[in-house]
Amino acid sequence: MIKEQTKKDLTKVLKKLRISPEKLIFEHPANPEHGDYSTNIAMQIKRKGFPTPWDLANEIVNTWRTLGLPEYLTKIEVAKPGFINIWAKTEVLGTEIERVLKEKDKYGSSKIGKKQGIMFEFSHPNTHKLFHIGHLRTTCLGESLCRIYKFLDYKVVRTNYQGDVGLHIAKCLWGVKKLGMRKFKTIDGKMNFLAKAYAKGNKAYEKGGKAKKEITEINEKIYQQDKEVMGLWKETRGWSLDYFDRIYKRLDTRFDRF
Repeated sequence: MIKEQTKKDLTKVLKKLRISPEKLIFEHPANPEHGDYSTNIAMQIKRKGFPTPWDLANEIVNTWRTLGLPEYLTKIEVAKPGFINIWAKTEVLGTEIERVLKEKDKYGSSKIGKKQGIMFEFSHPNTHKLFHIGHLRTTCLGESLCRIYKFLDYKVVRTNYQGDVGLHIAKCLWGVKKLGMRKFKTIDGKMNFLAKAYAKGNKAYEKGGKAKKEITEINEKIYQQDKEVMGLWKETRGWSLDYFDRIYKRLDTRFDRF
């Protein structure tokens, strides 16, 4: 691709000037008048004899021009305080579009991952509580990263730590007992009931006294897997997992490990 070839050509220029290309990064300028690609390499390093990034950027560009611009570029310029802006020829960009149309979903794929394993942990909602905008954000970010790395030939493992133990569970179960367990026909009905139960348990816990003591005891029994609470815990936990599963299907995401 043009970006990769430009990086290779500029790397040759930097090596001629004995400048490490390690910090060479290309970006698309927000303003198209500043070129198709831009790099701030001159602002990332210090070089003896060049008091400002502007001076170093000009030296890099002048050296590149001396060596001869590649055929796919139309011009390069220096912008204050030391950006190097690069323009590609329109006909070359058009050729790239043809490649995109030809390769379709395979365009941009790479084998750099070499089937190396990489694990992403994301989503992490708590059972017995509603899925909120924060969970949506991390789910979308995690799913995006998984797809990108899979496209780069990594072996991706998706994990999700769903918080099904902890004080929030005890608060909810306490609330369920106080409200009285009921039967519901829909997932939404079940989750709305758990939301009310949690709110009731949380409010009672904050007040302290007998309720706080009872909730603490329920929490201990959950960790001990006490039969007195495990039946209710498993049933209501199942409601939450069904609810999460519905959301994940809607978001077109999945997990290998829970």
